Parts: sequence; C-alpha cells; structure tokens
Amino acid sequence: MLSHWDGEPTRVWESMWGIPHLVALDRVTSTSERLRELGPDAPEFTTVVAEEQVAGRGRNGTEWVSPRGGLWFSVVHRPRLAGAGPLVPLRAGLAAARAIRGITGVDVRIKWPNDLWVRDRKLGGILVEGRGGTLTIGVGVNLATPPGGDTLRTPPVGLRDVAPASVSRSEVLGAILRSLRDALGRGGAALREDEHGLLAALDVLCARRIRVEPGPTGVARGIDRAGRLTVETPDGLVPVSSGTIELL
Repeated sequence: MLSHWDGEPTRVWESMWGIPHLVALDRVTSTSERLRELGPDAPEFTTVVAEEQVAGRGRNGTEWVSPRGGLWFSVVHRPRLAGAGPLVPLRAGLAAARAIRGITGVDVRIKWPNDLWVRDRKLGGILVEGRGGTLTIGVGVNLATPPGGDTLRTPPVGLRDVAPASVSRSEVLGAILRSLRDALGRGGAALREDEHGLLAALDVLCARRIRVEPGPTGVARGIDRAGRLTVETPDGLVPVSSGTIELL
C-alpha cells in the first residue's frame, strides 16, 4: 500500500475529496477485486486507486488494458433507494463524462451503457459489480493513448491527447468522485429529468444504425427514463436493457 499518491499523502486527498478512505496501490490484479477484499464493512465511497492493473476487466469479461500512467480506480456504493441499482452504471458514466467535460472542456460523450467516447474513440469505461447489496464501481480512464489501439474495433484515445491544456490525475479523480457522489446520492429508480436531458445530449448512438448482441438490429432512438436503449426496427421500437453494441 502506498502512503502517497500523485504527490500528496493519501489522507490529504481523503480530506480534499470528502471520502472516508483512499487506498493507493502500485500493481494489482484489479482495483475492484482489491476493494472487495476490504470486506462488507468498508465505508460508503471507500476508494481504491492503482498505478497499474494486470487483470483489469471490461464488460463480459473482456480485457481492459491498464498500464501505468492511466487512471484506474474503484468505489464502494450501497444504493439507499429500492430499484436504484440497475441505473448505477449509466449514472456513473454520466457523472464521469460531466466531470471530465467540466475540468477539461473535452467533448466527452456516452456510448450506452457504460463507455466514455471522444470523437468515436474510447476514452474510458465503467464496470459495476454487485454482491449482497454492495456495489463496486470500477472506472478506467485513458490519460495517454495506448499503443497499438488502432487495430481494435473501437480505437482508444487518451485524455491528454485531446485536452486543450494539461490535466493531472488527481484533478480528474477528484472531479469524478465529487460528480459521482452527487449523482448517486440523488439517484432513484428512474432517471431524473435533468439526467435524461443530459444523456440525450451526450448519447453517441442516437440516430445511428446499430446491432445489439444479443438483440435487435436497427436505428438507435435514445435512452428512456428506465435507462434502456430504444432501437427502431422494422417491427417497431424495441427497448434494450443490456447487450454489446456494434455500430454499422
């Protein structure tokens, strides 16, 4: 465990960001796995951040490359309101996008259900996992563009390669944590009007032809108040609750 992170003692960041505990690590399998190891008594918003993940994961068990120099962290969250859990991935992505946009001016958008995109390239992703009423919210943000990414279906991009000015990891992490706390603290079983409106503005899929796996092929027509993606097909509008999206 590291006593300092990004140039300051971890206790300084705890006080500055208003979180109960910050665990800073050098090299881990994944921050979410380490967070779960802290047990059920870890206070709400306990955060684990690592310099490097060697077994970072995305949705459906895909590998998430997490080299040194990026921002890799996980947060404990226990939804207080019944039915709020299924919307946490979408709210977390929206909170991260809002935070990064606010401090950098970069046009970060949401690719349903949990990716952060800039100019059709992947900036980051969210993975929410639950166990016994406790959620771990894993967040990964590329600060530098990973090498060799142009061979991927969705090429990655680094925040420092698109931001108009330099940005530190601590600025990004602090902004996301504050935005997350606000979004999740007010979260209910349906998207609020302001959340729904912002999602509509940041939705990269809307009006584009897509394939959902497993699911329909058609034209994306936005995200409803339940957080479902609406797809227009020859047979009508189909709400999609989960799946992997491919742009056609």
